Amino acid sequence: MSKLQRCRKWPISLVSTLLSFLFLMSMVPVASAYSYSKSHWLNKNQVVMLMATVKGNYLTSAKQAVSNINSATKVGFSTGTRMVWQATSQNFGKNGWEGQSAYTFLASGYTKDAVSRVNTYYMKSSYPVARMRVLWLHEFSHCWGLGHSSINTVMYKSASDAYNNGVRYLTSDDIKGINSRY
Repeated sequence: MSKLQRCRKWPISLVSTLLSFLFLMSMVPVASAYSYSKSHWLNKNQVVMLMATVKGNYLTSAKQAVSNINSATKVGFSTGTRMVWQATSQNFGKNGWEGQSAYTFLASGYTKDAVSRVNTYYMKSSYPVARMRVLWLHEFSHCWGLGHSSINTVMYKSASDAYNNGVRYLTSDDIKGINSRY
């Protein structure tokens, strides 16, 4: 092979190698800590009804949580009087949970309705609004379809642990998780 032929082939080899590398890199999964719950709404625009028990700091923090989700993600989230998604804060007693979410499903598998609860037995009205907001964000995010996370996010194993570790609003991982569902 002449020197001229070798000089013509090396750019082709280089391009071929680069394309192979780029193809392989495109197959590497992106690291993220979010996981999914079973909840998945058909419509990315939802209204939560803040029940009469949600008042004072509970109301302020719930509205802040709705606003944070609405402004930081691709979903539309607002408060209103539809009965599809309810939020309540009341004393559910010494049962081990500060917040809880539940949902039922349509035959299609999509979420039909949901309820997000704050247990005032553990989450006292005198606690900082920021702490309550993290709990509402945690419970609302379950209903938007996020499961627990192993890193310091709103969806950390408990909202109190997330708050105690400095989380105050949705983290980039929480946002990616919700946006990937909708």
